[in-house]
Amino acid sequence: MPYLITAEYFQEQMATLGLKAAFAPSAYNLTTLIEEASDWVENYCDRKFARQSVTEEKYGPNIVDRRFLADNWPIESVTSAYWEDDGGFTGSIDPSAFRIRLGGIIEWKNSLWYGGQYGNSFYPEVFYKITYICGYDPIPTNVKRATALKIATILQPQYQGPQEREIFMTTNLEAMIVDFLEPYRRERFG
Repeated sequence: MPYLITAEYFQEQMATLGLKAAFAPSAYNLTTLIEEASDWVENYCDRKFARQSVTEEKYGPNIVDRRFLADNWPIESVTSAYWEDDGGFTGSIDPSAFRIRLGGIIEWKNSLWYGGQYGNSFYPEVFYKITYICGYDPIPTNVKRATALKIATILQPQYQGPQEREIFMTTNLEAMIVDFLEPYRRERFG
């Protein structure tokens, strides 16, 4: 998985994050923290951010529809598409038969029967394997900032020392992370 920030970015931002240089993690620990924070951000938003190739395998939508809602966006292009129905019939779909819509929607360009195959709509009883290029290059600044803030929250116990009691309140850093990521968070439908 590509990381959302670099060690250099984090080190440049330490002062703006309120972190003292004396508490800077080692290079090995920083790599681990960046990996953990990147995973957390992508899991929270329920999508991938770095530009990459993704393969989704799933049945078509619950109703016959011209649109396939992909898990990640923005989508740059569809590179391959295959289908298999419950009867064991299979086939490939020319990626040029699709257009890309905002929000991760892959849509058929033509509403006519496509090459004698399942080609004008996505069908519920058909299993699709679609590979596409998605993500951002460069990573949006809000996502980078939220990732760095997540590392700061992981490091926070070093600065506070041991506590006699647990506190279950949301910190200001956590609220800022949510604010930075909210526009990128995927909402599930149905």
